[in-house]
Amino acid sequence: MTRAKKSINIKSITFLGVLTAIVVVLQLIGNYVAIPVAGAVVSISLSLIPIVIASTMRGPWAGGWLGFVSAMVILLFNGATFFLGLNPFGTIVTVILKGTVSGIAAGFVYKMLSKINKYLGVFVAAAVCPIVNTGIFFIGGMIFFADIIWVVAVGALINFSFEIAVNLIFSPTIVRLVDYIEKR
Repeated sequence: MTRAKKSINIKSITFLGVLTAIVVVLQLIGNYVAIPVAGAVVSISLSLIPIVIASTMRGPWAGGWLGFVSAMVILLFNGATFFLGLNPFGTIVTVILKGTVSGIAAGFVYKMLSKINKYLGVFVAAAVCPIVNTGIFFIGGMIFFADIIWVVAVGALINFSFEIAVNLIFSPTIVRLVDYIEKR
């Protein structure tokens, strides 16, 4: 392995390691910070931002990795307690799929659109990530929790609105900043 390739690998691993730690912290905060809105309790998560950053800067599988890490934090640290009590298998499948697939999908969308314009790709990936995440949540909810999914739908849609807005603002901005720093 050449010295340049080894340097790139170390840089990528370090970057992904830092983003993994950030995902863990942001998801832990999201698990325990909830806001009552319109009769629903909505957990606020910012963990999709580093997932989008990884998927756009290091590829779909990096985004998938961070989505998986986020899912594991949700499952291991009380982020899905309500659903685990109702259907553990359905909860585990839904949470792991929604996290992992949202990161992978964002990465593939970025890959396709970045050929046209890099920042268009980042912007659309920042939208795709929460859309896929919430979409899989609702699909899993209809399959495994059909009798109660509509009870939590209002909270999920409020959370989605927050996630997409935050992602559309912060993900492209942070990617642009990281690009600037890396070029220096």
